[in-house]
Amino acid sequence: KVRPIPNIPRELFTPIMSKNVPATTELAIVQKASFLLTYRDDDFYRGWHFPGSFMSPGDTFEKSCKSVALSETGLRLKRCALISVAEYSRDKRFPCVSLFFMCSAVGTPKRGKWFQEMPKDTIPSHKHLWRIALAAVSSGKK
Repeated sequence: KVRPIPNIPRELFTPIMSKNVPATTELAIVQKASFLLTYRDDDFYRGWHFPGSFMSPGDTFEKSCKSVALSETGLRLKRCALISVAEYSRDKRFPCVSLFFMCSAVGTPKRGKWFQEMPKDTIPSHKHLWRIALAAVSSGKK
């Protein structure tokens, strides 16, 4: 009788998800050697991070990436390529698997800010993703 993700009531989301290992899609949206980050300030994290969200049942990687980009930044993606898979076994809420994609988009973001250098208040798990994204851009994988 529980509604499907993303409509699980907030008070049930963490207890339910702690019994699973969900997958997330996280996006390194790149433009002119800058990455688009969004700011998060909630019960679990405070700081800049790459846009991302949990995959919903029935999502493809492409559908999930497009949904994340549109809902978190207002951008429509042109291209996305998987560049890394990471495990967050010690996440503050519950363990999860991160699928990290390098993306390009069209338009001007409605939310977020472009960074050429990693902000000091980047959330801890995304500091590692920054280094991965930077290496991918440097090697021409954008």
